[in-house]
Amino acid sequence: MGLSGSFAVKATSPNLQYQWSRNDSPISGATASIYTTAATAFSDSGSVFTVVVSNSFGSVTSNPASLTVTARAPKPGDLRFRQVDAASTVNGYTTEAARGTTVACPPPAGGAYSLSFGAATGAGFFLDNNQCLWQFAPFALPAGLTGLEVGFSGGPMQRYQDLINAPPSYFGFPGPSDSGSVISSLSFAQAFAVGQGIIPYAFGLGFIHSNSSSGFNRTESNVAASDIQTLATQEGRRSRVLTALSYDGTQATVFSYGWTGDASAVYEAKVVFATLDTTTDLAKGLAADGYIITATGCTQATDGSGVILVGTRVQGDTMPRPILVGDVLTGTVDPLLAQGYAIVAVIRKYGDKSGIILFNYFGER
Repeated sequence: MGLSGSFAVKATSPNLQYQWSRNDSPISGATASIYTTAATAFSDSGSVFTVVVSNSFGSVTSNPASLTVTARAPKPGDLRFRQVDAASTVNGYTTEAARGTTVACPPPAGGAYSLSFGAATGAGFFLDNNQCLWQFAPFALPAGLTGLEVGFSGGPMQRYQDLINAPPSYFGFPGPSDSGSVISSLSFAQAFAVGQGIIPYAFGLGFIHSNSSSGFNRTESNVAASDIQTLATQEGRRSRVLTALSYDGTQATVFSYGWTGDASAVYEAKVVFATLDTTTDLAKGLAADGYIITATGCTQATDGSGVILVGTRVQGDTMPRPILVGDVLTGTVDPLLAQGYAIVAVIRKYGDKSGIILFNYFGER
């Protein structure tokens, strides 16, 4: 919805003329071999197009072609929607690193680290049950496309504020505090402290940066888990989108972003709580209701519990959104990338003694 559809016909004969029709009615001015529609609405779905090709020898009518309008695409340049239908993904792309890059938590007194990937996009931290082991997947931009970079960083909690406000020199390009950046991953490693309960002692975060899109402004909120839905709803009414969260089972730290390029849209958000085993069905349910998964988080509990998915849609856009699930263990991830499905979430589950027993990529369009 909101994009144009293009139809083309190929014919061989001298001095050809073309006349396109929609639902058997000629379209004024549509007299070339290619016809491009105006911006589509839901009501355009199911329209049938034909073209009559003619010259002095006679005429022939093409087979009919139908137009299917699916859910609204995010606006070009909007970094908050995990590159769904963006130029970086919609025509197909490849992995930058073989099925992800793994970073272990640094020791509490250790230094911070950073990893950066130019000409790339990236999936958020994998949702898994391996405490203090963060994994992410960078994806190479299609040939000839530039202007996006992704960065990942982490360290002991005393370095947290330094890293989310890091200068460009730290990554080699503007960091997560730049107005052209959006934080897409956040995770706090938890430790028990006598007399203080569970406290974070290390953090990891990931972000995407655009050289051509800016005007993103972030808000950081700390809320009880039961209040995440309220926060998401309130932010959506203000044209803001939740993009990353860290969750310890009771409390959550959440990043949300507004964007000057889309300051008037009203968003609806849905927050679902899951386990690694139920995430697939719940993600499909969100897509079926028109939501794009824009934020994920988990406690990394060994039993696979404590997973959160946040879906966001423009208010009233309930048309189902295409979603595909690729299984790393059976080798079905590459079709998602080749067909232009942007990776919105990844789950990975370890068995007690049998290594990885669940490893799925979720792609949306």
